[in-house]
Amino acid sequence: GLMGWFWLCMDRCRHDPALLAHTGLLTALDALPPTPGGGSYCVYGDPAYPLRPTLMTPFPGDYLTNQQRQVNSQMSSGQIAVEWAFGKVVKYFAFVDYKKNQKLLLQPVGSHYFCAVLLSHCYTCLNSNEGACHFNLQP
Repeated sequence: GLMGWFWLCMDRCRHDPALLAHTGLLTALDALPPTPGGGSYCVYGDPAYPLRPTLMTPFPGDYLTNQQRQVNSQMSSGQIAVEWAFGKVVKYFAFVDYKKNQKLLLQPVGSHYFCAVLLSHCYTCLNSNEGACHFNLQP
């Protein structure tokens, strides 16, 4: 798949909800016109994110109905497919792997990663990938 909303980097460590707030993604989702069926667009995030009309998270707790378990399972497979896209960037452009190579404040880490994502999108458009196969889509 392609990464549709990409935020470069922050100058210090932040928790996921703080990063989400800085990206402006939820504001952008709120501003979208309704879907053809009259609903709103929604993204799926992990349990650390706040539940909002445009941000869905897994059903919490141990005592879930069968339907809630099924929704969590199906949405989890989509979340794994998103992780494949991040893994593909490091697989094809190993120099952007922060742990192995990037030097914060000595290199333009955000620009390097952004370029690697752009090039991995080009690769995805020309070739198939795990996400497209998983969802039976053409790149």
